[in-house]
Amino acid sequence: RCQLFSIPEPPFEQGLAWLMQFEHDKDKASSLLRLSASRPLLARKYFEEGSDNLYEEMVEGLISLRSRKLLIVELAGKWHKNLAIYDFWFHWLLEDLKAVFNGCTQQTGLSAESIQVFLKKLINAKKQALSTANPNLQLLLEALLVDWLMLPVE
Repeated sequence: RCQLFSIPEPPFEQGLAWLMQFEHDKDKASSLLRLSASRPLLARKYFEEGSDNLYEEMVEGLISLRSRKLLIVELAGKWHKNLAIYDFWFHWLLEDLKAVFNGCTQQTGLSAESIQVFLKKLINAKKQALSTANPNLQLLLEALLVDWLMLPVE
């Protein structure tokens, strides 16, 4: 018989202490742990893949795209093979949404409503990317980037 066990996430500090065995820079380990939503095993995977650099590249790329310094095709070409980009983008927008609700400075300049609408599109795009329908991942990401550019900045 199958049994379902609920295993809670460890407290942030405990996860950080464990992750510090692999990444000795506390700031980088803390950033990876936040990026993985306090899941230490996922943070370790991100560390091993060098995904923290991808996150920074994603943020810079999205900001550059908004200022028309990059083309959609260029970004989609770089990112379409790495599905973690959807998680990172989601995380970044959630942090921005928290900033909107807390009255803090945000990076995107989008309204809470715009962020929520785009988060739904992002979730649907990730579902399609993970589906067995074998979608064209570059076109999927290009469509998402077009939607990103269409969002009104306040």
